Amino acid sequence: KKTREPRRTGSGEGQKAGFDMAYAEMEFETNVLTGEELLAMARNIESDKKRDCYKQLSAYLRGEGGERVCIVLGLRRTGKTTLIRQAILDMEPEQVKRAAYIKTTAADNMDIMSRDLKRLNQQGYKYVFMDEVTLMDDFVDSAAVLSDIYAAQGMRIVLTGTDTLSFALALRQELFDRAITIRTTFIPFREYSRLLDVDSIDQYIRYGGTLRKSKETSDSRSDDKE
Repeated sequence: KKTREPRRTGSGEGQKAGFDMAYAEMEFETNVLTGEELLAMARNIESDKKRDCYKQLSAYLRGEGGERVCIVLGLRRTGKTTLIRQAILDMEPEQVKRAAYIKTTAADNMDIMSRDLKRLNQQGYKYVFMDEVTLMDDFVDSAAVLSDIYAAQGMRIVLTGTDTLSFALALRQELFDRAITIRTTFIPFREYSRLLDVDSIDQYIRYGGTLRKSKETSDSRSDDKE
């Protein structure tokens, strides 16, 4: 089992800004963002227009789904991380104080992650967004701890990733009937057009239905606004 020296997170500036609990001197073994750092990350979005599936994530964070985790999966450039950032920005200030974002790396494992979740839970954190969880080698075999221990204690845990196979295996085994799934890969043309202000079916096809648009279109939109 991997062990790692805990790193300390927090700052006096964060406490002055009103995030006393979020910026209490805490030690984490994974990459955890809370308080002002969390908000700074969340504000870094290209658009505030929301995917149609955003309402599913919002409902889960409000408490729907019982003692389940929420899985947001799909290809890159289909809005997974943006969904998380938008959800954080839509939270009330008191909710933000109880929210954390974890950027998973291949060096992490479920033992390490569980210890950090325990720390967060003990500090009163309720909303935890775990990005790219399928990078952990033992995620599929140990995922049930997220629902059976932490979601069961009232935490709202949102998992994202691009490895659909790992999620599919986890949903058949460890997370069977323990997860709500939001799939972002399929973006209908009508939704693509609304999100990007693009009416070209050719661009939609060219970029495989992902949230991309040509530089020419972006430039022309900018010129229209000037």
